[in-house]
Amino acid sequence: MATRYEKLESEAHKRGLHVARWSPGDGVTRYRFFTKAGNSYFGPDDGIFTALGIGEAMRYAKGETKPKRRRHKASGRHVSRPEVRRQPKYEVYVGNIGTVLRTGVYADANAAYSEYVSQSKSGSGRAAFEPVALLENGEMIKDYEGEQG
Repeated sequence: MATRYEKLESEAHKRGLHVARWSPGDGVTRYRFFTKAGNSYFGPDDGIFTALGIGEAMRYAKGETKPKRRRHKASGRHVSRPEVRRQPKYEVYVGNIGTVLRTGVYADANAAYSEYVSQSKSGSGRAAFEPVALLENGEMIKDYEGEQG
């Protein structure tokens, strides 16, 4: 019996695509699609689409996720860009726990960030001495480095 990843590769090959995966440890495996073989998740070529999770990857491999058309800034030509599902805007990440909150509300994310920083500073509990980060659209906007206990 084929694994889900093998089924994904099979669907991708039907459309002339190649797929590589990466699991960063936050509970969401990333799948990057390429038009040429021989790429790892990080290249050497740029991927044409990155899916978050096996479900989104399978939908893309089957052609169920349609590319959006946009104009290239420099040339003015139309180029295709795959449609990406809407992601929560803010995430709070704690060192040995992983992502503890995903939300579209900054106030909620900031409150959770502050709470986990307090827990990290207190030295007790699972977040003790751990780094804490607040991300906006995947970019770190606040960072507490934690301490060695």
